[in-house]
Amino acid sequence: MTELNHFFEDLARDAALQGKYQLDPQAVMASYGLSDEATEAVLMGNTQRLKQLSGEDDDGWSFLIIMNMSS
Repeated sequence: MTELNHFFEDLARDAALQGKYQLDPQAVMASYGLSDEATEAVLMGNTQRLKQLSGEDDDGWSFLIIMNMSS
């Protein structure tokens, strides 16, 4: 499992992590060791690139992306 997959699985399941992500998404992604490229793909909502970076090419995969609306 990639760091990106681990990040999304934890984010989907952990309400406290979701709160931290809403406050500072870049810090949360950095704590998971995500690359700058992965962080940018998440922040831009680039699902095609996220699929490539995660190693998943199955159209059944979905990504939860929570935007920080206060920025």
